[in-house]
Amino acid sequence: MPVLASVKRRASGMAFDYAKHNFKPNVLRYYGDAADIGLVATYEANDKNKVELRLNRYTEDLVRDVKHSDSDLEPQQHFKRTADRNTANLQWSSRAGKSDWTVETNYSRIKENDVALINYTGRSAYEGSNELRYIDNIDHRQLDIRVNANTQVNKNHLLSYGVSYAREEGSGSRLKSSPNTSTMYIDPWDYDKSLLVDRLDRLVRRKGDNSIKVYSHIHDYKFINSGGGMPQWDMDYEYYGAE
Repeated sequence: MPVLASVKRRASGMAFDYAKHNFKPNVLRYYGDAADIGLVATYEANDKNKVELRLNRYTEDLVRDVKHSDSDLEPQQHFKRTADRNTANLQWSSRAGKSDWTVETNYSRIKENDVALINYTGRSAYEGSNELRYIDNIDHRQLDIRVNANTQVNKNHLLSYGVSYAREEGSGSRLKSSPNTSTMYIDPWDYDKSLLVDRLDRLVRRKGDNSIKVYSHIHDYKFINSGGGMPQWDMDYEYYGAE
């Protein structure tokens, strides 16, 4: 259930058409559908060998709407998030003689997609009015294998030892500091079916340009290396075409 804001939007003095628009109410946190399902199984072959299996799947499909003021210049922001998380754990415990050991394998995979839309005119039942502002995704996988053992050397000494292996990899637009980067073409309609289709605003369109555009702000921006190792948007190039 959505938790709606109890305070009205801030009065800005710029609400010329605000009363004509049908904006969604502000929501304080994400809401929507979330599901979590799991499986636990244990098998004891004998008094010395036991196998345990744990599986879990979590999914969510959430949204949130935010507009801070009644200004016509501030759009309403609409956030969408979908996520899938799968985890698996397999463990074998055994003992023989003066030793016991445990072999454990863990695997997890997380896929998350975030979309941000903006809207200047509110909800409409007849035409799209959203603008695609931002997309973000991550696909993260992790595998680790652990072996732990104990051996009773004598009545005064117990030796514990083990070995482990871990592998982690991921891809997506959220990995800003990745050493390997690439660009891709997207279809804005894959992220929202209610996008605005219209001519560009007269203040930004070129003279004689009457073409119809799908309103998407996703662009292959140029980034440069900052001193701290994080990518930095090259504002001079984007605004002025200068290196």
